[in-house]
Amino acid sequence: MGETHHFSIDGKVWVVRITRLRGSANGWTIYADESKILIDEGAWKKRNRASLELLVHEVYHALNPAYDERVVTQHAKDLARILWKLGLRFTEGE
Repeated sequence: MGETHHFSIDGKVWVVRITRLRGSANGWTIYADESKILIDEGAWKKRNRASLELLVHEVYHALNPAYDERVVTQHAKDLARILWKLGLRFTEGE
């Protein structure tokens, strides 16, 4: 896959990259000169609610690095569940 996107998150440009990740993590938020969110391509290509939750989880980290991991996990789970129940889905080519 190797997709790379640029988004403004809270007024700062972030690179969101879909790539192969090593280890057990499906996502990483990296705070550096070039702030990045890395999403594992294997998890992303499933295009399911878990993929949506993964992206939301990493964006929450980007919004506030001080959030406790439990808080981020619960908020991402709640928001992904709500969006999914409202019919948000992945479409081809997007």
